[in-house]
Amino acid sequence: MSYNALNNTMNFAKPKKSYYPQTVANNMAKGLTTQSEKLFEIGKVLHDLGKSRTEVNYYMSMDEDFISDVLNCYRG
Repeated sequence: MSYNALNNTMNFAKPKKSYYPQTVANNMAKGLTTQSEKLFEIGKVLHDLGKSRTEVNYYMSMDEDFISDVLNCYRG
C-alpha cells in the first residue's frame, strides 16, 4: 500500500477540529440586525456556553479577532 493510500485511510480517525467562533455564531439568535444586538448576543452566548465573567471579558475585549471571526460566521 502506498503512503498516500495509507494516509487517506487513516484520515477518518482524526476528529474534526472545532472552530469556537463558529460554535458561538451557531448559538446566536437569528434576525439580529444592529451591531449592539450582535455584541450583546455574543456575550450572552459565551455565558450560556459556560464561560465565566472573566473569560467573557477576555473574548470580548482582549482577543483581537474573536468578535470579527464570530460576525463573519454569523448567518442571521
